Amino acid sequence: AILGAVLVLVIPLTAELVLQYVIPLVIGGFLYIASADLIPEMHKDSNALNSIFQLLSLLAGVGVMFLLLA
Repeated sequence: AILGAVLVLVIPLTAELVLQYVIPLVIGGFLYIASADLIPEMHKDSNALNSIFQLLSLLAGVGVMFLLLA
């Protein structure tokens, strides 16, 4: 995070470059962290109803992020 902040402050970036490359990388990082932490937790619970609720919540979060980009 510190290295990314320093690079953004040192290298002059145009708004177009940020929208095309940096934001999708950040979103991908958040999706990776969410899936790497949440999906193993979903496998620990044997109740099917809780697993379905967790999966729908994860998909709703992805949907909200998509709507924020539009």
